[in-house]
Amino acid sequence: MDTHLRARLQAACGLLALALSSACGGAAEEEVGEERLGEALRLALRYGCLRADAVRHLLHYLSTPRTPAPRMDLRALGLEAPSVPMRDVAVYNQLLART
Repeated sequence: MDTHLRARLQAACGLLALALSSACGGAAEEEVGEERLGEALRLALRYGCLRADAVRHLLHYLSTPRTPAPRMDLRALGLEAPSVPMRDVAVYNQLLART
């Protein structure tokens, strides 16, 4: 891990530990779990949002169970899938040939 990334991660850990310990009234890692905390910090680094409230939001997101929405059958509703006509690209090709 490069030094810039390590410094960003340490800053995020410090911010998060401070925010969570004051909000939870205890040690941050025992309340949240080291694995989930690490995953939230990795996401925060990927998204470039290292503020404590953003990491706390990611922790909440990771702890909320997700259920996929049921697929809708358009035919059962009497609808058909939209059709998109193919475009004639000959004019565009002529413009490309001029450049």
